[in-house]
Amino acid sequence: MGAKTGAVRGRTAGTAISAAGRNPARAQAGNDTAKDKDTPAAPAQRHLLILGNRFMAVLDNCVAHTDVETVHRVRTDSRRVQATIEMILREAGRGSRSFEKAGKEWLRLVKSARRAAGPVRDLDVHRKLLKKSTKDWQETAKPAEQSPTHPRSDAGEHQPDREGTRLAAAEATLLNSQSKKLDQWLKGERNARARNLRKKIKQIREKLAVRQAVFLAAMRDVAGRDGKQLRAPELVALNNFVRAVDVMPSLDSSNLHDFRKLTKKARYVAELAPESESARSLARALKHLQDSIGTWHDWLSLRQEAKAALGADGLDLASWLGGQEEHFLIEALETAERIRGQLLGEWMSLQGSKRRYQRGKPVLRAARAYAVSRQPSIRGAA
Repeated sequence: MGAKTGAVRGRTAGTAISAAGRNPARAQAGNDTAKDKDTPAAPAQRHLLILGNRFMAVLDNCVAHTDVETVHRVRTDSRRVQATIEMILREAGRGSRSFEKAGKEWLRLVKSARRAAGPVRDLDVHRKLLKKSTKDWQETAKPAEQSPTHPRSDAGEHQPDREGTRLAAAEATLLNSQSKKLDQWLKGERNARARNLRKKIKQIREKLAVRQAVFLAAMRDVAGRDGKQLRAPELVALNNFVRAVDVMPSLDSSNLHDFRKLTKKARYVAELAPESESARSLARALKHLQDSIGTWHDWLSLRQEAKAALGADGLDLASWLGGQEEHFLIEALETAERIRGQLLGEWMSLQGSKRRYQRGKPVLRAARAYAVSRQPSIRGAA
């Protein structure tokens, strides 16, 4: 029995050492995590070690390859690490200054990497949107005479359709020309931001490894002293969502993106419990909300980039992008209204059997926000 336990611990430590590379501090963090399996916070500690090691690995890869998928992983993995650290600090960090300090120092570096990766990822998404639109315009821009639905004919009944097709083709040709110029500008911006990302990773990579090891060691000490059991991630995530609604009870185009960022953190916390059906359901709802708002914000950003890059030479493209922005704004507000009402209803139903959420106790304010979310009017859609 003892030999078997030792073998398991050896494999766990070996994994940490492999992930740490030449950094002994991260290897020590892996050993510490393996030794303290029985503490209440040990599952969260092990999960954070896995996330942290995965994040470090993708950073190493990004130094050599700033391709679309690698940059995307830098951004998402950094957000997952950040959400987990913040949850642990909120749940178990009060009363220990050294623990809070270690967490905040690690967070500062994680956020630094995320902020460097963010603009690169945004530009990748915007170029993808533009590419899809360009493909549609290229199809529309084909000469009317080649269109199978509008064959050449001298019959008068075909003249209006042919004329409309020619106008649509002319507009599509213009949009296609402007979009190519915008894509070249986006590509140049992307290359410059990718260089900055690689530079930032090289600057903070070793510091990140040390901060990770220090925080995990501090977490072990706090858990061993206090023996505090962390709440289920889905409950923490749902309370985080309620906080976001409490701060922004009414949504419009001015605060929708900030609301998305808050709910994204709640989603990553919910994903810490993949074995829980309720956590998976909550994460799916928040992901749907996040994607809907994100699509609108991407069109908004692309329109702003078109104005900055092309100026008066891109008015047609900017106008078309503005139409897309308005369309997806309405969709995003409707989705946010529906999911916000659904999740607040679930949270309020829990209050009958569970202790009220302590900080601020926003039961009445959440109820009012829920009532607002049920109203048919959509703010900011005009």
